[in-house]
Amino acid sequence: MKKGSVIIIAGGVIASLLVIFSAAMIIRRVQKDEKAELNGSSKIARRMRSEEQTDDDIGTAGIKTLRNDVTDFDNVILRMYEGSTGDSAEYRIFCKGDTCNIYIYKYEGGTHQLIYTGQIETTEAIKLLNECDILSWDGIKAPHGKKNFEFSAIVNGKELQSKGALVDCPQNKDIFCAQLQEWTELMET
Repeated sequence: MKKGSVIIIAGGVIASLLVIFSAAMIIRRVQKDEKAELNGSSKIARRMRSEEQTDDDIGTAGIKTLRNDVTDFDNVILRMYEGSTGDSAEYRIFCKGDTCNIYIYKYEGGTHQLIYTGQIETTEAIKLLNECDILSWDGIKAPHGKKNFEFSAIVNGKELQSKGALVDCPQNKDIFCAQLQEWTELMET
């Protein structure tokens, strides 16, 4: 075989590989775009379903509810542990009829201190719990090793519990903590 023929065949093989690789990359990109579009469509559809609710969908407390949403609760307690010190902050909200009592504690070493307290209407608290998708926080189990959070609640008559590492922390826990902080006032010391 001549040297020129070998070069032409090698060039053809390389060109074929490049075409196959390019086609695979295009297919992969199209699949990612379709998946992103589907996820976006799902979010829009959920939002539209929520906005399309009728008066029949309004719960007894006057709150719009979707399937599996929070309609009532007794209490929600979230305790966040900080790093290696063992210090923690605990966020508590207790439903007392039309109002809820909120308490934020700080634990340092062996001391347990109430730092913030406040009250909010129950309807506002339920909106926050639904916004944070509190029902999805149930059932997280701590792997062997250090715990970074503990969660317990009684929501819709059901007991919820979780504990785990930092990577397992519930979604929207920052929104929950920040909102409780906003609804409270610093205790006089």
